[in-house]
Amino acid sequence: MKRVALTAVGLFFAVAVAVGVLALVQPAEPVYRGLTASAWFEQMRNGDSNSIAAFRSFGTNAVPFLITRLDPSSSPAERWYVLLWQKLNPAWRTKLPPPVARDVDALMAIGLLGEMGRSAEAAVSAVCTIWVTPPPTSAAGSVVFVNVPNRVVPGSLTSIALGTESIRYLALHTLGAIGSHRPEPLLAMMQVAGIPGVLDWSSSQVDGVDWSQGVRATLPELVRQSTAKSATVRSVALGLLGGHGKSERTAVMALSRGCADTDYYVATRAIMDLGNITAHFDLALPALIVALAYTDPTDDSSAVIGDDIRLPSVFNWSAAESLLLLCTRTPLIEPAIVAALTNSLPPLRAGAAHMLGELGTVSVAARLTELHPTEPDAAVRAHLAYAALRAGDASLFLPYIMAALTAPREAARWSATDLLGTVGVGMPKAVAALLRVVEAEPSERVRARMVSTIAKLGEPAAVALPLLERLQSDPHYFVRSAATNAIARIRSLPR
Repeated sequence: MKRVALTAVGLFFAVAVAVGVLALVQPAEPVYRGLTASAWFEQMRNGDSNSIAAFRSFGTNAVPFLITRLDPSSSPAERWYVLLWQKLNPAWRTKLPPPVARDVDALMAIGLLGEMGRSAEAAVSAVCTIWVTPPPTSAAGSVVFVNVPNRVVPGSLTSIALGTESIRYLALHTLGAIGSHRPEPLLAMMQVAGIPGVLDWSSSQVDGVDWSQGVRATLPELVRQSTAKSATVRSVALGLLGGHGKSERTAVMALSRGCADTDYYVATRAIMDLGNITAHFDLALPALIVALAYTDPTDDSSAVIGDDIRLPSVFNWSAAESLLLLCTRTPLIEPAIVAALTNSLPPLRAGAAHMLGELGTVSVAARLTELHPTEPDAAVRAHLAYAALRAGDASLFLPYIMAALTAPREAARWSATDLLGTVGVGMPKAVAALLRVVEAEPSERVRARMVSTIAKLGEPAAVALPLLERLQSDPHYFVRSAATNAIARIRSLPR
């Protein structure tokens, strides 16, 4: 019995000495309004928003303390206390504080470090570590809310649900606040992107954070990761290069290569980012021209003309949009688009024709009219006709407008009527097209629009007078009124 007592006393003194040594080597905690950092941390746990002001006042002195709270591992003493807690009678548990939940501490510390901004830069590596390998959640089977600084309302607290996703989400935003200029967060981002189902390009974005300095510091690694085995890693790497490294030639080179990625989503990411570059067009232009033919078989979208006239979108619309954006920055684009009109790939020819239409390039009208009759692909012919229309020659596109006058969608018929009133002035074919459909048009709204449009077409509209007189007896007031006004307008035309 005496030996047991001596052993217990010895253990007690050993623990006391160990605690004393730890107290000597540990830096003193900063104090605010008479309370230490540990006390203010507990105040925050209990919902006291004054804790934010306390940690702001601590400045860099609080960083070592918060880093210790990030450590997902526990000390031997903590592990011993957890075991003891599990063996205690439930009645005794009410008399002792519960073991510290490491994930709760980590979540709170991450939030406070983000609140401190660049003054907490020393914690970048620690936050990266916990972002890549967060602590196990202590909220298994239940929902636990934790108080963290509110990023929307400064100086206040908000509650978020405890969990691995919350820790990773908050860690990313904190890294954006304290270390966007350093390489470590982006290297960690690549690691996290490689974990299936954790991160994609959209969830890797932090509003208002400029990663440009970090991207320049990690440029070789990001270029290397843009060809990684994981499509998610490639997407995130290309997104960083395109969003924050687009002035770098090696970044534009990687994006140009990414336009042909085997994953359609990754390729689209690279294609869209190339539309934002401001230099190195010689690299981007060939890649985007070729990308016009990179289409998604599951995409059945259409190119919309006017409000609702649709042409087959057989080309990569993202590539077309990026090329159109670059047209304002370099004179190299338009000649390359014109040259693509004779490419062997139909989607590429269609995309080139449509872009010329969007640009309204008058100088190529004759070339478009020349190519249209010999073009073997119907979709390409439609886009050639549209480009000719925008260049000033409506004759090729008139059949497509006429076809839309009987489309199933009311919006398409309305849009076709309006477009015909703009491009069909003086054209007997335009008048004849409206005369064929106006009486059978089921919508009184569109019918009235067609009647008004006939009167806009000039002298050829005179042949419509008998029909317009009949429509003065239409059951709907708007149609009757439109017919009366149209007759008056036509009869006032000079003979």
